[in-house]
Amino acid sequence: MNINKFVFEGRGYVDIAVYVKPRSSKTKFTLSGELVFHTEEEPIRGKANKSLIKHLAKLLKVNPQNVEIVKGHKSRVKLIRVRGISMDKVKDEIARLKQR
Repeated sequence: MNINKFVFEGRGYVDIAVYVKPRSSKTKFTLSGELVFHTEEEPIRGKANKSLIKHLAKLLKVNPQNVEIVKGHKSRVKLIRVRGISMDKVKDEIARLKQR
């Protein structure tokens, strides 16, 4: 799995491309060539987006205020910016998904 395909480092932040699947039976992250977020929430009134921010912050162990959607608010493919975390830490936490 090449994490560099969907994780990008900037100055003081890391961007992560995430594919969102709303109305899933379970809320979880998976890896299948890309990072996929399955959420039980519907894509109505930002519910799926809020769920993504909450769960990504929990996965990366950062404050949800450091996580924002910078592109794709109404799309299934989103670009998420995470501040206050290193590229190595993001890669480590995402790599652990493969072990679950």
